[in-house]
Amino acid sequence: MIRKYYLSSVLYPSIISIIVGATYAAFDEGSYIEEYDTASSVFIEAAFYTLLFCSVGWIISLGIFFNKIQQIKNNKLLRSISWFLMPFAISIWYVFHEITTRIKFGVFNEYVISMLIIIIPFLVALILSYSKYSREQFGKNE
Repeated sequence: MIRKYYLSSVLYPSIISIIVGATYAAFDEGSYIEEYDTASSVFIEAAFYTLLFCSVGWIISLGIFFNKIQQIKNNKLLRSISWFLMPFAISIWYVFHEITTRIKFGVFNEYVISMLIIIIPFLVALILSYSKYSREQFGKNE
């Protein structure tokens, strides 16, 4: 039962991130100065790296399965923590770290946009899957 919520919070965002991220990288050819990079090679490389980052999202979202434990499932606070703590904490830390590092070295470039293309769909899908889970399991007043 909980598996469908996990899949909806990681599978669809992964597909969206890979397509949008790789397409963005392919159209952003101005930042690639190596002569051997073509639009198709950049697309494939971006899709690979996006898939790699998505796999991290899959791992940090495994906390959703703690909701199989009855004590966690019945406690709204514990349910929310198991669903959101790892993905949001790591995502916020990563975004903060990357932005401060890039501002520090003066290289605030398209990489930040690519990073947000990967992270935002995961966080939105987590919120939507949690609200759907709560609504289906506990009714509308949860």
